[in-house]
Order: sequence, then C-alpha cells, then structure tokens
Amino acid sequence: MKQTIKTIAKRKDERGRQAKEIICLNAKSDKSIKTVITKKQFQTYLEIRDSGITNMFDVRKVVELSSGTLTKEDCIFIMKNFNELWDKYGEK
Repeated sequence: MKQTIKTIAKRKDERGRQAKEIICLNAKSDKSIKTVITKKQFQTYLEIRDSGITNMFDVRKVVELSSGTLTKEDCIFIMKNFNELWDKYGEK
C-alpha cells in the first residue's frame, strides 16, 4: 500500500511542544490518517535504537522502553517514514 506524505503546518501539540502535522494519504482510498510525531518522540526512538537494547521490530519493547513517549502506532509510523522524519528532526 503506497502512502503519500504531506507536511501540513507547524503547530503545538497537546503539551505545548512544537510539532509538525503529517498526513498520510492512502493511495487506494480517500481516507486520510493523521499522525503527529514530535521531535522529542523521534529523538526517543533514536535513543532506543542507538542503545542497542532491543530489536526495533519488537515494537512492544520499544514502547515499553520509551516510558509512555511512544505508542505502537507512533513506532510503526516512524519506521515507515524514517527518512522524512530524519530530514525534519535529525542531527544537522
């Protein structure tokens, strides 16, 4: 299933942190799934990855290690859209 990523706008998330809203459009339907990944969430994902504690495909363990920062859906979204998120939030 091919997805198209479109950054809509900068906005503040529920905790007042800066976030970018990303919309995934399913190419086979008109439904859109809205997912917001903050810089903190992406950095948490990278910290877990870099620690080597777990295989990143063990999403349940990644969610557990994130101490509530990431959900299962967040992890899957980050995996599918890693390059786009790296371009936005990665080290420069």
